[in-house]
Amino acid sequence: MYNIRTRDQLEIDLVIKYQGKLHLFEIKSSMTINPKHAQSLKKLKHELGERIDTTTIISNTTENFHVQKDIFNFNWKNLLIL
Repeated sequence: MYNIRTRDQLEIDLVIKYQGKLHLFEIKSSMTINPKHAQSLKKLKHELGERIDTTTIISNTTENFHVQKDIFNFNWKNLLIL
């Protein structure tokens, strides 16, 4: 487990490498998530392509939902029961 910060200041809070694929997580304390919160995930997925398996936001929202293409938001409490 690690995080990423690129030279152009693109930052991902949590990166997990599992079975040769990267799983990217942005962690937000906000109760409101919008597409802007997914920008770093979207850019890095575009740059790394097939190496990325999962792009996810973990937040304080009340529900889980689809934010953008291939980017999902999960309430942190719901992750504890998976």
